[in-house]
Amino acid sequence: EAGGRVVNCAVLIDGVRPIGAKACRTDELTLVLEEVGRAPQVCRTLEDMAGFDNPSSPAALLKACLVVAGLVDVSPAAPPLADQLRSGPIGAGLHIKAWSNLPKGS
Repeated sequence: EAGGRVVNCAVLIDGVRPIGAKACRTDELTLVLEEVGRAPQVCRTLEDMAGFDNPSSPAALLKACLVVAGLVDVSPAAPPLADQLRSGPIGAGLHIKAWSNLPKGS
């Protein structure tokens, strides 16, 4: 809308990477979205993906990443989440754990 630039850089704080994420495939066709310090969000349906576009919603960043990466389609005509996970590029559910050791808002 207003233009801009994106910068991608690796940062170490006190010799440690302060932000990270790990993902594991699961047999259960669900998304478990875990942000350290918060209760995990378990998404079994597309309705559970609501709030991906609201930064104050639980696990919004992880949900938005899944939508933008094309791993989950939340459009009105989209098939059920379990079907998308089964037939998608991963072919399984996911458990994603993300963390940040930076002060909130940084």
